[in-house]
Amino acid sequence: MHEPGELIRSRLRSTAWLPALLLCLLAPVGWSAEEPGAPSVCDQARRLVAEGRVTQAVELLARASSSGYRLMRIYELRAELHMALGDRDSAERDWRRAAQLDPTNVRSRLALGKLYGRQGLWADAIAHYREILLTEPRNADAVLGLAEAYEKIGRTVGAQNLLRAASETIDDRRIHERWARMAVEAGRPEDAEQALRRVADSAEGMAKRDALVSLAELYLKLNRPQDALHAAREALSIEKPAGAVTDTTYDAIALATDYEVRQVAAGLGSTLEALDGKSLAREEAFAAVEAARARLAEAQRLLSEVTPPDTRRALHARRLYAYALADEAALNALASVDLGLADRREAFTARLTEAQAEIERLSTAVRSGT
Repeated sequence: MHEPGELIRSRLRSTAWLPALLLCLLAPVGWSAEEPGAPSVCDQARRLVAEGRVTQAVELLARASSSGYRLMRIYELRAELHMALGDRDSAERDWRRAAQLDPTNVRSRLALGKLYGRQGLWADAIAHYREILLTEPRNADAVLGLAEAYEKIGRTVGAQNLLRAASETIDDRRIHERWARMAVEAGRPEDAEQALRRVADSAEGMAKRDALVSLAELYLKLNRPQDALHAAREALSIEKPAGAVTDTTYDAIALATDYEVRQVAAGLGSTLEALDGKSLAREEAFAAVEAARARLAEAQRLLSEVTPPDTRRALHARRLYAYALADEAALNALASVDLGLADRREAFTARLTEAQAEIERLSTAVRSGT
């Protein structure tokens, strides 16, 4: 005769009893969230997912639902797993159930908005994003989703108004960046600058770098090369400790310094023309050329501090050479003003023309992405 408990222990040692044991573990009593130390059904499902058994996890959650459990998190998790398996219809049904179980459930409504957006059902997406904003007007994800939906159906002004207002009241980098892009397209550069400056002032690391790069690009469009150089220099200071900069940062710095060098070169030509026309005294022309050389030196210094990415090394070498030509032209201009030598004026013109042509080719290559 078996000792008390021996029969149970002997049966548990037999593998034939494992299916029955698993059923006991998965019975509703084992899913009780209130039972101390008992893993919830969601915990068990996540464990199955971690083991690569997604289908079994879905089946586990389905059994929990059919057994009477109406927990919002069960439907949310099953919806996510359905999406992972490519079953959008089932995912939609589960997110809807989760939203119905809790009217304040933002997560499920956001998921539904994104799902409808991927399917091009923009009216449905708009409805869910609006529901969220009625109770959470500062929800950044809902704002961004609604703005995207507005754009997709041609309501560009509505998207702009939404993002402009959100950028002023919600401190979220994604909103500021999206509004900055739309503001540029809408011909509102001041708003774009303000939004990007908010990001640059509050963000850290690569997020700050990206905002500064965007600011540099914006300043170039606004014909503000000094501000572009300043923003590019800030972006460089963030990346520089890590070594070579990214293509994007390098291009922003290069375009800013290219612009500066072209402006200085054009100014040199104007200075010598004014001197020839006697509308500028020799001392004034000399001081102007010296100031131009100082600006050229600053542009050269900034670019020389950049360790270019491999994809920009050849362009970087060509650019440094072009800047050296511009500096040589400035030196010849200085000698021409000081000494009045014709050969120095000719050398100035030749070097300046060569530098300008090369810089224009390099800038065009950056803008075209080649």
